[in-house]
Amino acid sequence: MAFITGVTKFSKVSLFSDVNNLKDISNTLEFATLCGVTEQEIHDQLDEHVGIMADFNNMTKEECYKELKKWYEGYHFHQNSVDIYNPDSLARALDNKEVGYNWYENGAPSFLVNIVRHYNIKPINIDNIKCKVSDLSTIETFNNDIIPILYITGFLTIKSYDKESETYTLGLPSKEVGNAFKYLRL
Repeated sequence: MAFITGVTKFSKVSLFSDVNNLKDISNTLEFATLCGVTEQEIHDQLDEHVGIMADFNNMTKEECYKELKKWYEGYHFHQNSVDIYNPDSLARALDNKEVGYNWYENGAPSFLVNIVRHYNIKPINIDNIKCKVSDLSTIETFNNDIIPILYITGFLTIKSYDKESETYTLGLPSKEVGNAFKYLRL
């Protein structure tokens, strides 16, 4: 057994390919919080660090929790999952004792910058995007649409789901990502 993470999904290319036995758990409720940190986990496991950060910034612990939530929480990998925080950005903020643009500094590959520039995507038109569930399921859709790549690279996340039309509404997950997106235009 292996656990593989990354930006692009594997595509089953051949009937006899070894990768035909992969199980994609990307959008399953059971594993929706596997690659992030939940609100409960922060309170249970990181409360002391949040307190240290709050003291360092002359904030109450509750104010610090609200600031961390605003900057780093909001990812959904299933329509019924709880919000999760970006674990890398959260860890860096707690270590540095301040919020910041950790995600962009560590998570914006040049290929994505080139794609965003090519499609001329602007911050004003990437929130509340409607797309079919099937649009996010294969890499082949990248040839026709920028939305799947923005979703799997973390610029967009699931905000809501309409079961009747099998449609997601996607949007920016957090303040950090919204601000990072602006820098892609430079």
